[in-house]
Amino acid sequence: DSTGIVRITGGRVNFDADATARHVRLSGGFLGGNRTLHITEQLVWTGGSMDGSGTTRVGTRLESTPTGSFDLSGGEKTLRDTRKLINEAFATWTAGVIHFYSGTTPIFENLGSFTINTDDDLVNGGNNSRGRFVNWGQVRKDAGTDVTNLDGGFDNYGSVAISVGQLTLSRGGESSGSFTVDVGATLSFAGGLVHTLLADSSVTSAGQLLFEQPQVEVSGAINSTGTVQIAGGRVNLHANATMKDLRMSGGRLGGAGRLDITQQLIWTGGTMVDSGTTHIGAIVAGEPSGTLSLSGGTKGFTGARTIINEAQGAWTAGNLD
Repeated sequence: DSTGIVRITGGRVNFDADATARHVRLSGGFLGGNRTLHITEQLVWTGGSMDGSGTTRVGTRLESTPTGSFDLSGGEKTLRDTRKLINEAFATWTAGVIHFYSGTTPIFENLGSFTINTDDDLVNGGNNSRGRFVNWGQVRKDAGTDVTNLDGGFDNYGSVAISVGQLTLSRGGESSGSFTVDVGATLSFAGGLVHTLLADSSVTSAGQLLFEQPQVEVSGAINSTGTVQIAGGRVNLHANATMKDLRMSGGRLGGAGRLDITQQLIWTGGTMVDSGTTHIGAIVAGEPSGTLSLSGGTKGFTGARTIINEAQGAWTAGNLD
């Protein structure tokens, strides 16, 4: 046990017995072993790797409040093998790509606060990497005006808030927690794996929601007062959803739920399927409210789908099949 500062700058340090340290600085080399290293006050991670089958625990969550600090800065960092990194502190990621090493199954588990103040990415080392980020606490993107791509499985049982830039989830996952997107910010569901938003989940967006190439199964609430774009993949609504502005250019919109589009649908491609309902606009004082624009290429309309238009519609291009 250490009450001072432990510095790892190179070589290898294996913890094969449980250990406690107040302050750790990891800038190079390997931190490994098969037991738990509990860092009670501060971890500064600027480089190097964590590996082995053990656990690195940062901070202590007391009555749902994080304690301690976790600074992810500097250069590239790697989490590999079956290592579990548990954050119970106030973590801030300001620089440096985080790698999940190819062929391994590490877990980054957040029970505290994890703030993203960078446009760097979390990267899987290869298609056979099965690393996951599991959030039970709070994840925020508060700085960086470009894209942060979380290219690992992302499970959200807490809260995610994007106030600036774009957060892209590109390896699937499940959620019973909340997603909040501010004006000017973007949440993107991407990649080829399934994103499952369970019945207790919620997505509340005043910014932009992007559905690019995934399959997204939505059993929770979606309430968007910003813009939603469906460009590919498949979005299945198993519960009712409300969107102010939907732009559909590809992919499939399905499920048995009812989608109410309150202001505008711009439909240039893609297919609406299954037994649900797409409702556009509203009749206000006997007049249509909202707009429906059918343009671009071919648009599909199959299955038992019902489309109800109460908006001002214009069909300018593209077959409706």
